[in-house]
Amino acid sequence: MMNNKGITLIELLVVVTIVGVLLTMGTIGYRRLSMKANVESDTRQILAVTNMARQYSFTRKVTLKVSVNEKVIKIIDTAGNDYEGLFITAKTPFETEEDITFTGGFSTVTGMIRSSAGDSGAEYDCVLYEANSVSAGKYDGENCNVR
Repeated sequence: MMNNKGITLIELLVVVTIVGVLLTMGTIGYRRLSMKANVESDTRQILAVTNMARQYSFTRKVTLKVSVNEKVIKIIDTAGNDYEGLFITAKTPFETEEDITFTGGFSTVTGMIRSSAGDSGAEYDCVLYEANSVSAGKYDGENCNVR
């Protein structure tokens, strides 16, 4: 009788294939989770920066606008200059169709800024601007539904 020690080539190939499939599934899951976390984090930062702009608009009696350029969201004054360093550089792209303006602490245009990353599964992926409030919500393809 032969005493074979070790593994065969077929056994090795099966193990390598299983490990490869598991790594691929893990990578896909990690990317989705990472995208979701980035969109939620960016949305919260946009909400914080625009709430600060709203507060400055009220206390300093200035008109401020929200400028959205893909991944750079900044607050500018009426002359187009950056205001008080209020900006964020997002990890994911955002877009808006309206000019969001604060005058006396109130938004003069009802609108939203939303993630353009598609369906990331994030709980919050848009910021809704109404006359007397700024809130985070979930974009349903048409509206930003505040949660």
